[in-house]
Amino acid sequence: MTCEVSGGQRDSCRPHRKQNAQLRRGAPYDAHVYYGKLGECFFHYTGSDTAFEHILRHRTLQLSPYSTMRDPLEAQDWHVAGAGFSAEPGDVDRQFFEQQSLLRRAKAQSKLLSLSVDYADGLPDDPFGRGYALASMWELYAQRHAGVCLVFDRERLIKHLTEALARVGTAFHGPVRYCRSGIMDRPGASTLMLSGDDSPDDAVARHIAAHRDALFFTKLLDWEHESEYRFVLVSDVAGPVRCGYGDALRAVIVGHAFPSWQIPSALTLCGEAKVDARKLVWEMNRPLVISLKRDDARAGMERLASGARLRDLARRRTPLPLFRDSNSPTSLPWRERAAICPYPR
Repeated sequence: MTCEVSGGQRDSCRPHRKQNAQLRRGAPYDAHVYYGKLGECFFHYTGSDTAFEHILRHRTLQLSPYSTMRDPLEAQDWHVAGAGFSAEPGDVDRQFFEQQSLLRRAKAQSKLLSLSVDYADGLPDDPFGRGYALASMWELYAQRHAGVCLVFDRERLIKHLTEALARVGTAFHGPVRYCRSGIMDRPGASTLMLSGDDSPDDAVARHIAAHRDALFFTKLLDWEHESEYRFVLVSDVAGPVRCGYGDALRAVIVGHAFPSWQIPSALTLCGEAKVDARKLVWEMNRPLVISLKRDDARAGMERLASGARLRDLARRRTPLPLFRDSNSPTSLPWRERAAICPYPR
């Protein structure tokens, strides 16, 4: 791939190495500060139900159609102009509409998987800008910090996905480039060259190959905070495509607002998958990665029980069972598997 991540203008204020060394020595709990080395992992933000019910359970990742993208420009068809000449009257118009139709079909057949990476201008000892510590991603894609961030080994995931996707279509991957006007910053990508030398299918295939980076790996500057790396599949397979990730998953990091009563389930499933269970907290003026512990669930359950007792005293009523509501841990299969009880063992 020739596509490169836009450098962007980022805050140049960086913590000093000595400060980070003091942080590691003086942390009030089991703080890892960082997870993984800079640039060696991919990160996927999602809700807890999707992560534990589907991704970990089936050990697959899903590539979704372009129409599901949040970017309103990406979700639309590619709109292109035509340039060329022909000796036959009306032949240019016929070529243009035929090729534009084929180009739209090619995009409709395209699916993609969006991941995040560490900022390109990050430093090894800087917790800010790491792929798992993107606050806006937690807010938008991970249930407002109550979801999870899945951590994948970069080299292993590329190997597993490229091998699997090659069996169902044409696949490629690379970092996203961000620019002010999206695809319009690449005039060649938005102009079909018309001639009578090639068949319409060959002309469209040649256009996509020549402008692949602009068509598939260019987004508006507004989305730069996502620090995105994507896998693209062009295939006539209908609907989403799921591919196994093999042994690429390294860790599950839950957000700081992850419900405490879900922790036992999460720990159980992480143990079954043989991956690290971590939690991201925003303390000491920076993001910190700490171990996810069952004690956190006990403390959270005690707070919930205490609050229920106080509400009961105020209402002078007999207290209801703690989990008798729509958010009961037994309402979802992955929570049932961990056999959550009000006070986890």
